[in-house]
Amino acid sequence: MTLATILLGLWALLLAGKGTPVGRWLERWMVAKPAAALSGIRRNTVLVAATLVLVALLCWWVIGHEGMVMYGMALPELGAALAAIDLGVILDIAVVVVGGAAAGAWQVLRTLVRPHAASRTRRARWTRTARRPAANDDDGPARAAA
Repeated sequence: MTLATILLGLWALLLAGKGTPVGRWLERWMVAKPAAALSGIRRNTVLVAATLVLVALLCWWVIGHEGMVMYGMALPELGAALAAIDLGVILDIAVVVVGGAAAGAWQVLRTLVRPHAASRTRRARWTRTARRPAANDDDGPARAAA
């Protein structure tokens, strides 16, 4: 609360002291310097920060307080690893992996949906041979029909 009151007072002094040496000094240190520092932030830096915040929230959601403690201990190493590897490259790799998995899934889906009968050659039909009468049929076909 004290910091907010101090910043509000400095902002009021900045507005009231326009054109004075104190007002120019406050504008340089409260507006120009922070704006110059913020203009140096690149998209990769924002993506890294957003990734670290999302991982922290995930740890907190899954594990609770202990997850945040573990994440706090691992944060310097994670920050160094993410700074060493450009996040754009990681996102490109992720897109390639997801695209490859999707292409493989489409191939499997095409194989499952394709009608199986159309892809096979027709089998030769099995026909029965004409049956001969048994060897001990002395009466012939007339007696068998009766």
